[in-house]
Amino acid sequence: MNLVKRNEDKGEETIGDLKLSLDTQLGSKSSKVFLGRFKNRDVAAKRSLIIKKGSSNLGWRPVDKSVTYALDMFSFGCILFYSLSGGLHPFGDEKNCVKHIASNQPSLSEINHLPEAKQLVRGLLNSNPESRPSASEVLKHPIFWSTDKKIQLIVEASDHFTAVPAFLQNLTATERKITTALAKKWVSQVDGNVLNSMRSKYRDNDFGELVRFFRNCKCHYSDIMIDIKGSIVSIQTVMGDMPDGFHSYFASQNC
Repeated sequence: MNLVKRNEDKGEETIGDLKLSLDTQLGSKSSKVFLGRFKNRDVAAKRSLIIKKGSSNLGWRPVDKSVTYALDMFSFGCILFYSLSGGLHPFGDEKNCVKHIASNQPSLSEINHLPEAKQLVRGLLNSNPESRPSASEVLKHPIFWSTDKKIQLIVEASDHFTAVPAFLQNLTATERKITTALAKKWVSQVDGNVLNSMRSKYRDNDFGELVRFFRNCKCHYSDIMIDIKGSIVSIQTVMGDMPDGFHSYFASQNC
């Protein structure tokens, strides 16, 4: 994956240079989209890890029984976390990381503010090599999607839920647990003035209703006017410009 550079004169191996690695593996366009997701993208792009000659690099490799491309994906997950967390290892310090890899105990709390990245890293660090995503699957991960594509997916999901009411009733136990957590007290997390300006009424603690609210805000974005203490303003004043401000508004509300 071109993640390792060797400098024999200095006796060092540099693991990282995330932007170069992404440019090589994903193409510069996808790399730019990926790095653009993060406020510290300049730091992330330049972040690298230097291992001195004679030190162990076992903390960057899984305990797989055979050498396959899945091993590279694990290493990529470690480096991705390192870059996004500001230089931390997903399995702890040098003293404990090998033990934590063997017992499959990653700690990813440092990137809780990047839920899509956290989900991807967790998959890359899966102890079962067959369960790790391939490079081509990583390319399809939502972390590489444009903001417009993410918004459109939710709009289409809402339309599908309306057309097929039984869809949400037939979720698996895991899916139901996730949607329940996402929709918990969602009404209190969005601006009450926006809710009051909508023609429809919405049920709290209901995932389908949350998605419907998102869809209606998007589809009527240009004509929704809000009364804030007697002042009539556009929805853009509260939620920001489309698409980035709109998407960021919902992301910041944990919706």
